[in-house]
Amino acid sequence: MKFSFDPEANAAYLTLCDDDVQHDSIETVRVESRTGYIHCDFLPDGRLFGIEFMDARRQINTDILTALQEPEEQLLA
Repeated sequence: MKFSFDPEANAAYLTLCDDDVQHDSIETVRVESRTGYIHCDFLPDGRLFGIEFMDARRQINTDILTALQEPEEQLLA
């Protein structure tokens, strides 16, 4: 599992599996809420590959997003 944040795009991505996947084989479903929307990415076999949080600063605690921008060694300590 991997969680990353792109501050320029204001988007975060939670990868749930390590499968080596061709991105054109992923099916994306958009889910909307009052705070924004997410994209749920599904593998061809139906497993959830990952979740992209659009407008991440509105949906995820800013302390978490700040920590995601620090070197990985600090996150694991």
